[in-house]
Amino acid sequence: MKTKTIITAMLLLLSAGTLYSQHYLIAITREKTPNGCGDYEYHKITLNSDGKNLSEQSDILRKKYAPVGSYKDYYVGPADYGVLVRYTGQYVKGGCKFIKYDFVPDKKSVQGARDFVQKQYTNYPDLYATAPVEILTF
Repeated sequence: MKTKTIITAMLLLLSAGTLYSQHYLIAITREKTPNGCGDYEYHKITLNSDGKNLSEQSDILRKKYAPVGSYKDYYVGPADYGVLVRYTGQYVKGGCKFIKYDFVPDKKSVQGARDFVQKQYTNYPDLYATAPVEILTF
């Protein structure tokens, strides 16, 4: 009975370690449109535990999206923090609106990333048609 308990505990620790060591690639892309008002999309890709396929995945997305629109990616390591937010943006007041995604990384805390998002929203209200809505937290 004790052996079963020890094995179960070891398996739980191993699986917890695997969860902690996940690496992600957050990519934000936008198709080019004639009026420049195309909506953005985000892609969350789970990378293998050592993050080795980061450049490979990044290159695939860049080749697909960079020639026609815009592309930006963020590597998220297991010790990194950050928030992904969605909002409706606009170029200028009265200009066209589009759905936008932003990933905001912070090395120290999730709250640091949240504070930065709020500061941007407060300092540059003309860029945002709606308040940013948090989608993912790392």
